[in-house]
Amino acid sequence: MDWLKRAAVSDDEACIASMWLRSLCHGQDARASGLKAASQRGSSAQMQYWAELQPIVTALVRGADVVVCCDPERSTYTQGAPAVIWGWLVTGEDTIYGCGIKRSVTRAGLGHDVARDMLGDRLDYPQRTVMDLVDLAALRLVPEEWFREPGWLSSLRQMHTRVLEDDAVYQAVAAYVLDPTRAAWLPSSRRTAA
Repeated sequence: MDWLKRAAVSDDEACIASMWLRSLCHGQDARASGLKAASQRGSSAQMQYWAELQPIVTALVRGADVVVCCDPERSTYTQGAPAVIWGWLVTGEDTIYGCGIKRSVTRAGLGHDVARDMLGDRLDYPQRTVMDLVDLAALRLVPEEWFREPGWLSSLRQMHTRVLEDDAVYQAVAAYVLDPTRAAWLPSSRRTAA
């Protein structure tokens, strides 16, 4: 059976985000965060974990490179009928942010091939990963040359928590740090006397 690979469109966002969040609930990060019950569908731990990760996942789907593999007969959105996404991949230049394969596709024996098609030659080169790659790990498709950057997700989760807690000082410092127009730091010897 074949599939159609294409660049993601905005209508794909809800499906990708939902599949991604569901997958992440089964990862090491969810367990390490103290939300061991996050994998239990509808549990308060799952809802809390989704609330923490949803803005991060949504921002990645909207801002990174995203490809999807679809059922070839349902690859677009037409008059009330959604596309049927079998798998998705969210990447940056040398970074794998996330990859998911629909469970029914894996059970049908196509998961490995769909994932390999989306990943292409990335499997042959070192890649940075920043989140749990639950579906790729289950398919044994995470090469040893890929390296995990553990602080990336935790720093964004911490930022999101501080925003929700309305920590004004943290928000002001974060806004300054993230401002691309801020003046570069100069040592005292290079600063002019005011």
